[in-house]
Amino acid sequence: MTTGTPLIAPMPEIMEKIRGSSSYRFGSRYYKMTEMNYYTVLFGVSRALGCLSQLIWDRALGFPLERPKSMSTEGMIKLVKSMAAKSA
Repeated sequence: MTTGTPLIAPMPEIMEKIRGSSSYRFGSRYYKMTEMNYYTVLFGVSRALGCLSQLIWDRALGFPLERPKSMSTEGMIKLVKSMAAKSA
């Protein structure tokens, strides 16, 4: 493994299954939630809280606003073709 490369989950789908089953088990045990429909709500709320906390820290530390890049399908195709031409 090289130094300085970001780590990624080797099998993200397995991690998602573990998280889902554990949140269902612990949620049903401690909070008496037996409906699987609530899992989507809990997942969405947790994601929103994570984004909100990141926004608060960014404002507190004076970081600039983050704007995600958006590309059209044609732009993506051009990018892939140019990267393929460079590697060939």
